Amino acid sequence: MELAIRRRLTLPDFRPGKVSVWIKLIRYSQLDGGLVEETVGNIHKLMLAVNSSDELMQELSANMVVSVYGGEMQLVKEMPNLIVKLFDRKAYVEMPGAPPVDQAGQLVLKATVYRWEPSLWDQLLGKA
Repeated sequence: MELAIRRRLTLPDFRPGKVSVWIKLIRYSQLDGGLVEETVGNIHKLMLAVNSSDELMQELSANMVVSVYGGEMQLVKEMPNLIVKLFDRKAYVEMPGAPPVDQAGQLVLKATVYRWEPSLWDQLLGKA
């Protein structure tokens, strides 16, 4: 999975630090003539401290696999296609064994990664 993501997505200049990661299975549905993203199952929210882009890709890939196969109930038999949003970059990644990208009703694994920033409360008052 890590290799497939790297082939489709190049990382911007990377700075070590904390990142926030949201991983979820989604399905696109029609609503009022447009596509709507419907969450299927649980959303996995993580905060990772990473020192390099390689470490980020390894951690992201491992957590994506765990989110698909590590739950009590597996919603897919094969790894679904991916949507990966890393900071300001976005890529669609086709996975072997997954349904064709244009197939209606398929589940897609979406991972969103952004730099973690302390809340406004923490910035103003510091930690209690």
